[in-house]
Amino acid sequence: MAQQDYLVRKSEKYEGLITYPTFITDSSFDSPYYFILTGIPSELTAGRNAIKITANLNTLRIGTEIAVEYLDQNNNSIYTEINNYLDSAKRRIVTIYVYPETPSGIARITFVGIAKNYVTPQGHIVPVPDEWKDKYNVKWSKLLYIDASKRNSTEIIFDTYPMIMVRETYKRSIQTSLIPGESRSAQVELPGALYHNTSAAPLTIPTYSICRRWHDYSR
Repeated sequence: MAQQDYLVRKSEKYEGLITYPTFITDSSFDSPYYFILTGIPSELTAGRNAIKITANLNTLRIGTEIAVEYLDQNNNSIYTEINNYLDSAKRRIVTIYVYPETPSGIARITFVGIAKNYVTPQGHIVPVPDEWKDKYNVKWSKLLYIDASKRNSTEIIFDTYPMIMVRETYKRSIQTSLIPGESRSAQVELPGALYHNTSAAPLTIPTYSICRRWHDYSR
């Protein structure tokens, strides 16, 4: 079964996920047995911050809905967005927005989901008790620091790769050679330009050089 067969939803209002009673409280650093989180930042900085989630389908129920909530130090929800992008490792991106008005200080991130199995202290994978089946029963939480004034260094992720188009532009230039000591007025019309000379003459036949100019067009 592909690892993207689970759902993640975003939370924009306070839900208090940290207060949900669960059978499993995962206290590991990156939840390798349940949510499999990577790229957890040490702090959240101005702009978009990201955490990648894979989900362990040996323990989580297939098709489970994973709820995510970020709370600032005042227990106000921080806007979180989950898109359909999957990287080459089939990880989904959870994006956290830190705006200038977001208060700096301690923040809490919480993930809750529905597990079909759990890992015992001895490392065995066993089914969850019947009374905890088919409902939120596993929770992972961590404290992070927010610094809304700090420059963001989060990796830039492209949903589709940008394209660069290169085009050649040919520009004509005129070089003239004059014999000093004579004064003569000459006017020569060339394609695309008009040149008027009142200094020494005669004009030699202009020579043309090609200037190659590169234009980069990116999107």
